[in-house]
Amino acid sequence: MRTTKPTIAAIAFGVLFSISPASADPEAIARQSGDHWANCNAEGWLSMRSEDSFIFGPNWKAEGKLEVTQFINWAMSELCADGKNTTVINGYATSGNLVQIVWTDDIRGVTGTDTLLIENGEIAGQTVGEFPIVAGTVAQ
Repeated sequence: MRTTKPTIAAIAFGVLFSISPASADPEAIARQSGDHWANCNAEGWLSMRSEDSFIFGPNWKAEGKLEVTQFINWAMSELCADGKNTTVINGYATSGNLVQIVWTDDIRGVTGTDTLLIENGEIAGQTVGEFPIVAGTVAQ
């Protein structure tokens, strides 16, 4: 009976809060999106986003499926060479339904972070921040 109680509690918790295995692990969702990014798979990257998803940086934004699609098509055309993205993901940090991705792009000479908001197993929002790399460190 002891093994049944935790299983029943987990099922009850999941039903109560509508947590599916996909939405229960924001970092896994972010890592899958990162794999799509690294492999220049725009369709895979888009498939992980909610219909009203957004992405923005310091001086630009894309809101909704059409604008986000236009953004990823532009980004992949600029950042991909021979089916690989020039951006290298260095790590992930998770806090609740937020996942921060730390990355570097030595070819463009920038490093930065993206923060993803995961809701209902999809990426609902994303912010991008980048900084120039100077002599192996971030410029002040």
